[in-house]
Amino acid sequence: IKVALQHPEKQIRVIHVSSGDGELVFLNSQIASRVSTISSLDGLLEYCSVLQNNFSPSMEYAFGSTPMYSLSKCLLTHSAPLLQAMAPSNFKIVSWCPGDFSSPMSSEDECERAVDVRETFPYLWDMLTDPIQGGKYEGGKLYRKGAEIPF
Repeated sequence: IKVALQHPEKQIRVIHVSSGDGELVFLNSQIASRVSTISSLDGLLEYCSVLQNNFSPSMEYAFGSTPMYSLSKCLLTHSAPLLQAMAPSNFKIVSWCPGDFSSPMSSEDECERAVDVRETFPYLWDMLTDPIQGGKYEGGKLYRKGAEIPF
């Protein structure tokens, strides 16, 4: 945001590489409820600090095989609308879920439907070249395959 303010003639885009695994529905309901009420970047950072300082290995932070991954992607994705709200008009930040890739974190089901990185590139390029104002990708949102994923 600081660069966008210093260079108002430039159009600046930031794309968070996030994940659908970070959607609120995959989180512990107490955490999902708290994250959904955070309305400022300071509030989000404060909550991240609370989570870090009160970590409990016995708590299920998110459902599935990679709970900390899901939690971290949720917090990253939730920062996009908060940052976008603070940003000048020449700045756009969006979150992007490229889809499931085969990795050591993948379930057997995810490996079966894994996408090739070459399938996702056109969507990334489309986001990178989308106009800052009036484009099809609204700042502060999460997208996969060109469509918004409800957060």
